[in-house]
Amino acid sequence: MSRPSPQSAVIEAFHWLRNRTTKRGRYLLRKHRNSGLAGRLGRGEVWIGMSVEQLRDSVGEPEAVERQVLGDRIQMTWKYEALDAVSYRLHVVIDGDQLVGIDDRR
Repeated sequence: MSRPSPQSAVIEAFHWLRNRTTKRGRYLLRKHRNSGLAGRLGRGEVWIGMSVEQLRDSVGEPEAVERQVLGDRIQMTWKYEALDAVSYRLHVVIDGDQLVGIDDRR
């Protein structure tokens, strides 16, 4: 049995990634019914005012969560892309169901 050439492996990887991206784009468009929003989520963008559901669709589940009780509500900081045991590239602050703060060092 012969091994595939490096070029065919690259082409296969490209097609796999394109199909995956296309499927994800279709999923986001069906779910959110807004092509501009689906595009932003597909690119992994984060912005003040987005919902927790949109945040999950954009960048996935956090690697770490910090909770802080503020009176009668809980504010959470979701952390993404660990640099080491205590540092992360992206911090997003969530109050209720909305993103209210971003520290993005990506």
